[in-house]
Amino acid sequence: MNESQSEHPHGESAKETLLCLSADVLDAICTHDGPRLATFLSADFALLGSGERQNRDTFLESVLSADFHALDWMFEIIDVELLGNTAVVSGIQRVTVQGDGEASIVSRAAFTDVFVFQDTNWLVRVACSHELV
Repeated sequence: MNESQSEHPHGESAKETLLCLSADVLDAICTHDGPRLATFLSADFALLGSGERQNRDTFLESVLSADFHALDWMFEIIDVELLGNTAVVSGIQRVTVQGDGEASIVSRAAFTDVFVFQDTNWLVRVACSHELV
């Protein structure tokens, strides 16, 4: 059973699985690991809140081509709400990034990820993120 699998989509074990998956998703984004990130996304994944709607392929391409180096990343706040075969994970993530030849900056974003339980896997169906100032 891989990290995104769970015997059933309900209960405390599902919440723990979703917390781990959320950390894995953030890690894959920050390390530009498109192939790993792809395993966490549904085929009909959509990213909202970036000024335009991105489908799965466009989002994966943007992760691979991002021109920053993440120094560290974490969730300041994270919460899981189970809704049957759907779950909403929301909170605030903080990432310290550095561009080429630039000083590091801290990026804080409020996020909401909607996971769906398909077959035996929790997959991200919709992600929404807004930079906090």
